[in-house]
Amino acid sequence: MPANGSSSFDPHYLKYLAGIGSTNLHAAAAVGTERLRSALKLQPGQRLLEIGCGTGSTMVKFALESAVNVDGVDVLEQMLRVARLRLRFSRLKNPLVRADATVGLPFRDETYDAVFSESVLGIQPTASADTFLHEVSRVLKVGGRFVANEGVWKVGTPKETVAAINQSCIEDFGFAFASSAGWSTEDWAVRMSRAGLTVVRIEELDLHASGEVPRSSTGYFSRLATVAFRVKATLNPRMLGRRHHYQKLLEKHREDHRHIEAKLFVATKT
Repeated sequence: MPANGSSSFDPHYLKYLAGIGSTNLHAAAAVGTERLRSALKLQPGQRLLEIGCGTGSTMVKFALESAVNVDGVDVLEQMLRVARLRLRFSRLKNPLVRADATVGLPFRDETYDAVFSESVLGIQPTASADTFLHEVSRVLKVGGRFVANEGVWKVGTPKETVAAINQSCIEDFGFAFASSAGWSTEDWAVRMSRAGLTVVRIEELDLHASGEVPRSSTGYFSRLATVAFRVKATLNPRMLGRRHHYQKLLEKHREDHRHIEAKLFVATKT
């Protein structure tokens, strides 16, 4: 899940989501992940890196259904703890590393055939985002793909609106809603280009898509892990209290989404 170079980054909401084993913490949910997988053009045996792997559900899905090798990094130990259990349930031994792409990734140059992220890059402040993208370019093989499902500000969103929404989200959830610089789709494409990535295309996503995707039998144990965490959370009065607290805050921020659009960025290293 997201990292952030700002000292204000204290993602208590993400830690709560880790505690309940949440999955699909990004625009268009499972549908968005399927779109991302299609854009990656995966081939069996390829080596991938997920930056901000969260509770590991996408890692497991790609490893089992596309026969690829997926490494995962996340800045939050709470997320990695759940991801380890999910991998164990699924009988996988994919590497998991606690790392922050906005500081530097602990991998050699040109290690990966593809890199992807889901709602991680989009919330980064300027300097952190640039470092993130340069690290993506560095660890990608020449010709490798970078695909990111991200929320970006709509063109013309006033700076005052960006600042107010982000400040409120930092106070309520521990991290910004989207780029502190107010970057729109074109701004992000420029940053990717400067990092050595060629943007192939940018696809529109439905920010609130909730459509179902066919369930694979190979994902049974991953789904079982999710259910186990949710059941455990319902038996914990403290977690139930936090659930009620965050539900109210999410309702408070419902209108913020009208300033955001979801995009799938597809880029290559040339």
